[in-house]
Amino acid sequence: FFRLNLMGTYWGVVLIQLVGTLVAMVWIPAAGFDSVARELEDAARDAGAGPLRVFWSITLPLAMPAIVVASFLAFIAAFDEAQGTLIVGSPTIVTMPTLMYTLVVNYPEPVGAIFSILLSAPSVILLLIARRFLLAGYLAAGFKGR
Repeated sequence: FFRLNLMGTYWGVVLIQLVGTLVAMVWIPAAGFDSVARELEDAARDAGAGPLRVFWSITLPLAMPAIVVASFLAFIAAFDEAQGTLIVGSPTIVTMPTLMYTLVVNYPEPVGAIFSILLSAPSVILLLIARRFLLAGYLAAGFKGR
């Protein structure tokens, strides 16, 4: 990062966030797409659907739970990344985890408890919003033709 002149820049922080989440964002959706039954895609093609229609109506709805789970895990991992951001972005870039770290070190216990709740609240809210994608009933959307 130092040789690439990324220390203390937003691009350096973005890159350090991507390094930690890239594996989950590639492997989990790839496994989701691999688990789609090829018979369903073949049946749609036999019924006259084109490649784009097969992807949007069959493949994507069946792989969507894996995509949502990977996105959720990447969000949690990136949102909780304090060490890399502290090293690469300090002192110009301040994120909530780095701010929480400095406040917990310098202030009494109640501040740490409050910031830990504030830090976990976006993840909980995102989980509640994404809950419908994680339900098994959403898998049936590929068969209903929504």
